[in-house]
Amino acid sequence: MAVNTIRDQKEKTVINNATGDWAPNPHTKMVELTPIEERIKEERPQLAGGMTRLRSILGEDIYNKRVASLVNITRSGETLMVVAGSFMERSMLERDCIPAFKEAFGVAMVRVVV
Repeated sequence: MAVNTIRDQKEKTVINNATGDWAPNPHTKMVELTPIEERIKEERPQLAGGMTRLRSILGEDIYNKRVASLVNITRSGETLMVVAGSFMERSMLERDCIPAFKEAFGVAMVRVVV
């Protein structure tokens, strides 16, 4: 098959670079997952104080089991969105940590998503 246009050439390149049945997105990159505390300090320093309060409220054991493995935490007004890595982690967070999140971050609502 002859490549006649730039579009055809780009499509051919994407297909040739694909591993599996998907094409990579040139606007995203894969990075190693670092502990949530490090990412919060770097990316959202305004939430770092809440993370410190959360650790003291929950205690080291529950904090390390439930919070340290989170994917992300963001805040918008009175809502805190917590991104868990699995449905099981979500269930455990909802069972054990919602009141602590509210107190530590001073929010009215905590939403846990996967």
